[in-house]
Amino acid sequence: MKKLLIVLPLLVTLMSVNATAVTSTGDDNVQERVALWHQYPIMESSQTDALTPKCRKPTRAGDPDCWLELDNQPNCFVWSLGILNKHERDWYGECRNGVAEGRGVLLTKWRESRVVISVVGEGKFRSGKAHEKWTGRFHGGTLDGIAMEGSFSNGEVHGKWTTRYPDGEVETENYVNGVQQ
Repeated sequence: MKKLLIVLPLLVTLMSVNATAVTSTGDDNVQERVALWHQYPIMESSQTDALTPKCRKPTRAGDPDCWLELDNQPNCFVWSLGILNKHERDWYGECRNGVAEGRGVLLTKWRESRVVISVVGEGKFRSGKAHEKWTGRFHGGTLDGIAMEGSFSNGEVHGKWTTRYPDGEVETENYVNGVQQ
């Protein structure tokens, strides 16, 4: 349980890597989905003005949740759930009305000391908030090889979450509206 409490907030960040690294997840369809993001138009800033609060820059651990702009789709936002602005984050999916929408791949990366850590996540956004089933796999550093899957409801972890560690250990936790049970 202790490991899960450390890793679950990081899954929400679903860390960024380049398209070549994405294909290393073993899912041949990921590269196709990553290429699809070019189809989606850049949103006008007037469409995103109503999203409040926007994340301040730089964000810090413990900041309240806020709307965070994606790096690869200017004026497209996701509900942060603790994602920090120092993290790079790209959404390879649709952005509608200024927020991530539908199924896609969320890629995020950050640096700890001299090590780049990334998460490749696949799932669905509804109105810019993580929703329904998500899967994620960590790459790099002490988190390398950790895989997680579970569900969100309106941007909150909700339901059963399973974490699989490289050493074979498996942890399962249940959440209701973001609160561990």
